[in-house]
Amino acid sequence: MSTARQLDLPMPSEEERQYVGAGNFKEIGDDFLQLFTRLGHLKPSDDVLDVGCGIGRMALAMVNYLEPTSRFEGFDIVKHGIDWCERNITTRWPNFNFKHSDIYNKCYNEPGRQVSRKYRFPYEDNSFDFAFLTSVFTHMLPRDMESYLGEIHRVLRPGGKAFITFFITNPEVQGLIGQGKSAFKLQHHRGPARIEYPHCPEQVVGYEEKYVHQLFKDSGFGNEITVFPGQWCGRSKGETSHDLVLAVKSGEPSSKQLWRRKIASWMPF
Repeated sequence: MSTARQLDLPMPSEEERQYVGAGNFKEIGDDFLQLFTRLGHLKPSDDVLDVGCGIGRMALAMVNYLEPTSRFEGFDIVKHGIDWCERNITTRWPNFNFKHSDIYNKCYNEPGRQVSRKYRFPYEDNSFDFAFLTSVFTHMLPRDMESYLGEIHRVLRPGGKAFITFFITNPEVQGLIGQGKSAFKLQHHRGPARIEYPHCPEQVVGYEEKYVHQLFKDSGFGNEITVFPGQWCGRSKGETSHDLVLAVKSGEPSSKQLWRRKIASWMPF
């Protein structure tokens, strides 16, 4: 990459980016890019989808990594973040594109007019080599999350990879929660989901480990997914604060899973 390309890097103000969470904005993006390449084997030539792209933290980390002929697409439910990305990133790197999706979320976009479980990603089948979601499924309930995973499978090319952050619960995690070491207690159940705040369930959502493995299998990602445990629950070691799941598109969704999605799409808002 050229020096000019590397130096000409815009950054949103603290006020503009406050909704994406605490921490060093640039460092977090750079750290995730390292995880994508080291664990997910992301290549500069890959076409990439960022689901829940926020105000472009990961996009900014990738403008100096992806080749100009690669395609980067991101969408998010927060419009002002998308507007910032279009003004400051797409105008300089035209292979980076962003879309606003007006999807309802009780905590983050209550006026939203669309429903997650009925939302079709605005991309053709088999369009991407690599799709990632950071702090998205940690804010989605089961039917919505299952629908999104189906859409991720649809838009990935065969052999394409999904790299997704989770809060995953299992006996080890429950033990750490019981010892008071975890950042969250996740004591309330919503089917396979465990939530922190019943009044706003999407604010913090965890999932049982067996359910996560079965869901990826049923969604066409094969029998094996790789889980990289995180530190959120009080572990002393981890790749990052969240649990990371890496999966490869290796088949087609089960008939059971397709039927579940169809039923979910019929259900009222």
